[in-house]
Amino acid sequence: MKVLERQFAQTVAEHKGTIYTVCYMFSQDADEVNDLFNVACIIYTYYNTKDIMRPSLMQEDLLEVRRKVARAKKLDSQWLLIGIPFIVLWISWFAYEAYKVNGMEGLMGFGIAALIGGTIGGIIGFRLHFKTQRQYQEIIDQTEELTEPA
Repeated sequence: MKVLERQFAQTVAEHKGTIYTVCYMFSQDADEVNDLFNVACIIYTYYNTKDIMRPSLMQEDLLEVRRKVARAKKLDSQWLLIGIPFIVLWISWFAYEAYKVNGMEGLMGFGIAALIGGTIGGIIGFRLHFKTQRQYQEIIDQTEELTEPA
């Protein structure tokens, strides 16, 4: 199963452009394409956290829990490899659309809003990401302490 998970994450990262192209095959409307890509992101997020969000996790073997948390930590880190390039592409594309509709005036307004919103969102997003990574690592460290021979 671990090999299959690694292949899934690698395939998504390698083919994000293809995924976006496939979304365009279903619709030429930019909003629908964004919606389709967001659905793909939601599916990946669910796939990443499905094992650690189950209520039965507390009744499982400690080593199995550690393995699942380590997997979630790794997939969460790999998500940045997909998410950040997509955000850069999406913002660039959105800026192009703003320029087409409103010319340079629309682009300047978008640029200011993107800078402010991107800075605030980036700070919040990275803080949450690093907090989650620390929590994953704390769980892994605690399980290692409990499973070490005395």
